[in-house]
Amino acid sequence: MFSTLMFERHQTQTAIFGGKPGEDVQYKGMAGNQVLEWFDIDSEIKTANLKDDPLAPADLLVSGDMRHNWRTAWSFFDEQKPIAYVSELPQLRFPYTPETYNNPQNLWLFAEKKLFD
Repeated sequence: MFSTLMFERHQTQTAIFGGKPGEDVQYKGMAGNQVLEWFDIDSEIKTANLKDDPLAPADLLVSGDMRHNWRTAWSFFDEQKPIAYVSELPQLRFPYTPETYNNPQNLWLFAEKKLFD
């Protein structure tokens, strides 16, 4: 969400590394401002004494977790569509090299040179 809004509002460049050659790669994931874990959702339901409400979710039957996205961000360009559902391609894309693969320091130095020199 942050990357998309920065691009829309301030025309920032987004650079990514990797991906399958010849195929597009999007640079964002799920957009959202308020994401709650299952424990938080269940706690809120119990605190509000709504556990017996027919619309309340059932207890999890496994030892697990889930997240729920309560809010999303909307594009400045199209307020009818949440940015989570808009394809975004990066302005710059670089392949990994033997020097940058599995070496975060070299990756950042490479990105700095390409983006700011």
